[in-house]
Amino acid sequence: MNIRADKTTATRHRAPRTLAVLALLGMALAAPGRADEYTVDPVHSRIGFSITHLAISTVSGRFTNYTAQIVMDKSGTASLTAEATIQVASVDTTVEKRDEHLRSADFFDAAKFPEIRFEGAKVVKEGDGWVLAGKFTMHGTSKNLRLPLTVNGPVKDPWGNQRIGLQAKTAINRHDYGVGSDKAVDKAVGDEVTLDIALEAVAKK
Repeated sequence: MNIRADKTTATRHRAPRTLAVLALLGMALAAPGRADEYTVDPVHSRIGFSITHLAISTVSGRFTNYTAQIVMDKSGTASLTAEATIQVASVDTTVEKRDEHLRSADFFDAAKFPEIRFEGAKVVKEGDGWVLAGKFTMHGTSKNLRLPLTVNGPVKDPWGNQRIGLQAKTAINRHDYGVGSDKAVDKAVGDEVTLDIALEAVAKK
C-alpha cells in the first residue's frame, strides 16, 4: 500500500472543500448586517400634533389612519430608513365640527390632497442624538424635513416578536406647505405646528 500516495490523494480532495468553506466564511464576514423590516403597530402608536389658538391656548390632535415601514439592520439607529403615509381625512381633535373644518379647503383640503407623506432617507448623528432626514409632503408641497429621533430596542415581546420604538418631535410652519386661507378664522390659528410622533413597530417574520 502506497501510504504517501493515499495521503496526497486525500489532501487533494480536502483542499477544494477547505477553499469553499473559507470562501463562504469570507463572504459572511464581508456581508453587511441583515436588515429587518418593521411595520407599525397602530394600537401602541400615535402621530399627533398641536397648534396655538388665539395665542393663548393649545389645541392638540392626531391622525388615526396611517401606515409606516421601517428598515434597520443590526448596526442600529445609524442604518434606519422609514416611510410613512397619513390619511388626512383621519384628523381627530375630538371635536367633529372642527375636524370637518380642518378637512375643508380652508386648511388641509383633504379631498384634493388626501395624503401626507414622509420619506426618511438617512439618519445622521448630531451631538448626542440622531436626526432622520427626508422629504415631507403635505398639501401638494414637498420640502426637506429633519426629525430629531430616538430609537428604543429592539426587544422581544412575550409572543416572540421583535419590536422597536421610535419617538420624534419637531415643528413646521403650515404656511410653508400652503395649509391655510385668507379667511379671518385662519388668523386665529398659529402658524407653527408641533409634530409629536411615537411609533411601536414589529419586525416582519
